[in-house]
Amino acid sequence: MNIKPSFFDDTAPSEYSIWKKDVPPKKASELRIIQGILFKKSSRTNFWKSRFYVLFEDRLAYYKNSRQPQEHAYCSVLNMRVEKVSIDNEKDQISGLRIIHNNSFCELFARSRDVQEKWIECLSRFCVLNCYASCFVNIKVIGKGSFARVQHSTLNQRF
Repeated sequence: MNIKPSFFDDTAPSEYSIWKKDVPPKKASELRIIQGILFKKSSRTNFWKSRFYVLFEDRLAYYKNSRQPQEHAYCSVLNMRVEKVSIDNEKDQISGLRIIHNNSFCELFARSRDVQEKWIECLSRFCVLNCYASCFVNIKVIGKGSFARVQHSTLNQRF
């Protein structure tokens, strides 16, 4: 899959993986925003793996299971983008989300559309919004600069 580069991506990415296995910084947040089981499709075996994910204020962490006290890996949610994804099977539709940073991505799937919506709602508070046109309606241009335009916008009625 081809991911479009973003203004928020690092110019010279030092790592190609989203997930970091080292210990998070000492000033890491301990406030849990949302937690639960999400599924990831294995790239080697093509089986679904269930992992226990926890969203903190500064990172998304995953554990092998909910009883494991130590984080297995984490990724920073700073400058990360979130998109909705779905897979249409012959049986049913699987809903999920894609987290993107530095042209790398990870797709996580939920048991239901409600769980997917909760995760995306919580992640969108910390991640970069990339669906501006579908969420907001521009009313008028307030100002212009050499780098950007300032718009007066309102929330779309669908949201």
